[in-house]
This record gives sequence, C-alpha cells and structure tokens, in this order.
Amino acid sequence: MPANNVTNTVVLQLLSTEDSTQNVLVNRTANPSLDVVLSSGLYYASTPDNLGHGFEIPFWMANETIKQFYVRNTNPTGSILITGQPVGGGASANLALLGPGDVFIFWQDSTGSPPVSGMTQGLNANPVYQGSAANITFEWFVGG
Repeated sequence: MPANNVTNTVVLQLLSTEDSTQNVLVNRTANPSLDVVLSSGLYYASTPDNLGHGFEIPFWMANETIKQFYVRNTNPTGSILITGQPVGGGASANLALLGPGDVFIFWQDSTGSPPVSGMTQGLNANPVYQGSAANITFEWFVGG
C-alpha cells in the first residue's frame, strides 16, 4: 500500500582516514529529511537479461515526479546501468553505472527552487535499469 504524506530521511556519513596513520581527515554526517507526497517500500530485484527494463514503479506513483531515488547493486559480479529522464522533457541520460556494491542516491528537496534556472526538478517516473548479464541483484527505493 502507498505511504502518503511522509518524510523520507537518508543518513549519510563521509569518513576519510589516512591509511598509514589512521588519522581522520574528514568526518561528516548529513541527514537530509524531505517531506514528500508518496513513498515506496524498499524493493529487491534482479535483471532478467542484459536488456533495458523499467523499474516497476508502484501504480500509485506512476504520475509522480521522482524526488528521491536510491539504487544499490547487491551482486558480487556484474554491473547495472541506470538511466532517467528529467521532468519537463529532454533525452534520457545515463545516471550511473553501478559495479558490485556501488550505490546511487538522488535526493532532491521538493520544496526548494530548481538547481539551475529554467530547469525543472526531479525525474520522470520512468527510470530504466540494464544489467551486464541476467540475474544481477539490486535493491531500490523511490519517493516523490
């Protein structure tokens, strides 16, 4: 079932240490919380082949603008190419090529102004994944 009028929070920690001394060079934590209209659950999937396929966006989000999008390649081998189209049209573009363990996070505030003048925020609800082979496992989440 859809979750309506929710707050999605992602917890990010950037930690950089020097290999030889273990001195901490950077230690930052960010917890951007965004109010959204709809949110999906966390989904687990695998690529059926090496062709492009649309993420199975829940029907209740089919016409929503994607403001939060998370994908993690959980497979020990193989890669996943993620493509998406900005709201307002334009060509689909490669968003990320995820190798084993790689993560893609798109987390945009739905109440703020667009990052570039004249540019519309978010992604159309039609992102596509393409595995380098069949059975590449991944997890994903979408909010809008």
